[in-house]
Amino acid sequence: MSPVDKQSSNRTSDSGSGASDTPDPRGLDVLIADDNPDMRGYVRRCLEREPDVASVVEATNGVEALAEVRRRAFDLIVTDGAMPRLDGFELCEALQRDDHLRSVPFLLITGEYSMREVEARLGALPCAAVLAKPFNAQVLCETVRRLLRRDAAGRRPESPLSLDDEDGKQPPTT
Repeated sequence: MSPVDKQSSNRTSDSGSGASDTPDPRGLDVLIADDNPDMRGYVRRCLEREPDVASVVEATNGVEALAEVRRRAFDLIVTDGAMPRLDGFELCEALQRDDHLRSVPFLLITGEYSMREVEARLGALPCAAVLAKPFNAQVLCETVRRLLRRDAAGRRPESPLSLDDEDGKQPPTT
């Protein structure tokens, strides 16, 4: 699905079981999986400001996220690395085992691991991007835009897009 123009009044924000079963035809559908309600809310608010994002669905852990992805199509999955029941790494692995789900771009957000640890945990899994905490809204939105443009162009990453240095810390923001 390619980005389309729409009015901000067309955006919806769903939380878990209240989500519609069908993708929003007016734009992009994004799933956020994070056990921290404050972080989920921050990411949701950032994404809702993006003109191409039609809906944002929230999951509190990887098990809920996997159920949502199997129930409904998403254009992007944004997940925390460390969650109960099924963490972001395990979620990525589960998606890669499913032929219908493996093509969805996957943004892993982590504050618990250095980039070296993330790379070791991901192994050969094609996570599209990794973002280290703390980050600001501008960095998140720029990363999401890059992923969606790259996905719309049909390019899959050979290695994760990262805005981090090798120690896992964000570059200074101005």
